[in-house]
Amino acid sequence: NGGMIAGNISPGSPTFGLGYGGGIMINDPPIKYCVINGGAIRENVANIGGGITSAYTENLITITGGEIANNYAPQAGGLYISGTLELSGGEIYGNEAEIYGGMFVNDTLNMSGGKVYGNAAETEGGIYAATVNLSGGEIYDNAAGIGGNAISAVFITISGGKI
Repeated sequence: NGGMIAGNISPGSPTFGLGYGGGIMINDPPIKYCVINGGAIRENVANIGGGITSAYTENLITITGGEIANNYAPQAGGLYISGTLELSGGEIYGNEAEIYGGMFVNDTLNMSGGKVYGNAAETEGGIYAATVNLSGGEIYDNAAGIGGNAISAVFITISGGKI
């Protein structure tokens, strides 16, 4: 419901491999849910998931407010979510990566609110997810050299929102 996670670096190591989740890393299978209601996750760096990484497909991440901004990772500048992401509020912006600037969601993104904008990557600038259900929110001003600027997905359902 507030606070800030900023300026962290998760570079990885030869022992543990790649650095995941510069701001937050959810990597324990018993942790199935994470709810973010506010605050800021910004200016963090990792190899995968500059802002947040959720490593297990069983995870459900819910974001209702706050911001995930100006994070960097070669893969997934803002968020790397292996499970499902419920986005009903908050802002995801200014994140950068080589691939997946704003977010990578391995399973389903259900977006009913919030904003995803100003993210950049060489490939897939805004949102990449297996399935996207967009019923609200805004996606704009994301940039990619190759692939989708706004959304790249295998399955997309749009019933509302603005792109």
